[in-house]
Amino acid sequence: MTAQIHERLILNGKYTTMACSPVILKKVGVVTLSNKELRAEIAAGKTSNLVGTSVCWRGYIGTWEIKDNMLFLNKLEGRYKLISPTPVFASWFTGELKIPKGRMVRYAHGGFHSLYRKELYIQIEKGKVFGKRIVRHSVILNLLRRIKMFLCHL
Repeated sequence: MTAQIHERLILNGKYTTMACSPVILKKVGVVTLSNKELRAEIAAGKTSNLVGTSVCWRGYIGTWEIKDNMLFLNKLEGRYKLISPTPVFASWFTGELKIPKGRMVRYAHGGFHSLYRKELYIQIEKGKVFGKRIVRHSVILNLLRRIKMFLCHL
């Protein structure tokens, strides 16, 4: 599988990305576009032409926001459209969001498995933030390099 395009996230009022894609529920005001409608959206420049290619197997790109410790779905482009004129509280979502920080230190040609210098993980339960942690991969990668060098000299 090809590395996937990130979802968008507004965090502390600033745009960033998420190396994950929270589940989209159709029952929260989401409609599915036909192939003809999707092609028209792409031709009109309303949807990225990357949607539907191998970098976006899910067929959409979502814009999410964490505001007042709650996760909201603000916009969908691609195969799905959000019909609500206001952000939708993501009460259906429980899981972990992965937010890359800093430069990529290891590319993985599949899914969201590339590693970044730092990654912020935000735990969400029923749409509400209940925990955060930061992982610093530069420390882990340096340790792995030292172990590899040591083993090569044995």
